[in-house]
Amino acid sequence: MKITPLTVTFEKEWMSRYGMMYAHLITYMVGDELKEAQYNSKFKEQTKFAVGTEVDITEEMSSWIDPETKQQKNKLVIKPSKVNKTYDNTEIIKGLNTDIQTIIADVKEIKAAVCKQF
Repeated sequence: MKITPLTVTFEKEWMSRYGMMYAHLITYMVGDELKEAQYNSKFKEQTKFAVGTEVDITEEMSSWIDPETKQQKNKLVIKPSKVNKTYDNTEIIKGLNTDIQTIIADVKEIKAAVCKQF
């Protein structure tokens, strides 16, 4: 789903089993509904969400037991979608082929020069 964040606010930091984590509160519209979700990052200055910049996301509900109240808590969590990018490598391959052909020609010249000396 594509969203355009309306606000991106640092919320809190905490130590997780993966190291220091930083929670950011993201607000966005889905149709006529205003949504608020948390994005967790290993960086306080996260770069995945910016106000006004469209991003493809996945939403999921996260549940945990609050250690103070011993009650279950739920929060909507979002993550940027992992999009598999495909590239047209034709130009890169052509360039590599040219480079390889040049290297082969250079090796042949060096080999011929060395052979002449013996």
